[in-house]
Amino acid sequence: MPSDREWMERAVDQARLSQGEPGRIAPKVGAVVVSKDGEFLAEAHRGEDPCHKDHAEFYALERILGSKTLANGTVFTTVEPCFERSEDKIACARRLVERQVDRVVIGMLDPDPSVHESMITHTAPNPGISSTGWHATMRC
Repeated sequence: MPSDREWMERAVDQARLSQGEPGRIAPKVGAVVVSKDGEFLAEAHRGEDPCHKDHAEFYALERILGSKTLANGTVFTTVEPCFERSEDKIACARRLVERQVDRVVIGMLDPDPSVHESMITHTAPNPGISSTGWHATMRC
């Protein structure tokens, strides 16, 4: 079974494929979803959809996995999942909680000060999810 480092390296590989929306600056984000038994379930990168708008976590959880059970699984993501989105979209952090993901391993916190540490701060009291940052040797 691959180690956490190997899963995060796979997420980094996905991040390298990221595409932003035309005319907008967007971080390169990759995500890998692993079952509670350590089985690979999905991987995605930002902008994988034809319009380049979908976040990596959304694409992996909703477009690839659909209704597949993710209870107690782990998501490795290169950048902290968003905590807020526009009215018509669900934030990735909320989606992770709703899908009952047990653990989120974050490569780096969002550099935007309005978002920075939101995932960790807002999900910490939730007994259903733990968010951890990655050690310095693997930060993106």
